Parts: sequence; C-alpha cells; structure tokens
Amino acid sequence: MGDLGEIKPRKLWGYFEEICRIPRLSKNEGKIRAYLLDFARKHNLEARKDSIGNILIIRNAAPGKEKIKTVVLQCHLDMVGEKNAAHPHNWDTDPIIPVIDGKWVSASGTTLGADDGIKVLLSFYLLLV
Repeated sequence: MGDLGEIKPRKLWGYFEEICRIPRLSKNEGKIRAYLLDFARKHNLEARKDSIGNILIIRNAAPGKEKIKTVVLQCHLDMVGEKNAAHPHNWDTDPIIPVIDGKWVSASGTTLGADDGIKVLLSFYLLLV
C-alpha cells in the first residue's frame, strides 16, 4: 500500500489507509460497520447500530462547551466499485491499493472509494480533535 500515513494531517490519512483495507461495496458494509464500532470503542465514544445498519457515534461535549449547539456529520459507508478490465480485484476480499503521485492520491487499478470514505475520515478526525 501507499504510505498515506505520511501525508498531513497524518492521523486522517492513516485512518484512510485503514479504511482502504476494508471491502465496502453497496450491500456489503458489514466489515466497515464493525470497524466503526471498534473505532468508537477504542476511543471511548458512545456508538449505536440500528436495525438497518446505520451507525451513530457520539462524542460528548468538552467541559464548558455543553451549551453549544450540536453538530451532526452524516455520510454513507459504501463505495463505488469499478476496476480496470485487466485488474484482478475481488471486491469481496481485496483491499484498495492507494497510490501517491505527487499531490494526488489514487488507487491501483480500481476506484479509490474516497467519495464518502474521506467524509468518514473527516468525521473521525473531528471526533478526536
């Protein structure tokens, strides 16, 4: 995999690299849901999954900020899975291989899954700052 953890902000891109390892096409989001619930647990955040698979992660207000309005970030977990015709990618098991080319991040032979993958990560980042 590309070394996304070297791009700034490092924490954000390191999480994106982790998410690239998780297959998450539409109707196959179980692994990414498990990852999100584990992320919340590891960071002592409240998390819930409803009956249709939506995940809610809650960060309590910082001391002294309890009266500030709530911010809600929403994103989808799945990705569009397209690949080059000759690329032997298995969408059920294979990770996305990120490639860094100068200022651009893309994927080797497949779509990157950044359309909302990056929004998931921005949500993580904001939960932890």
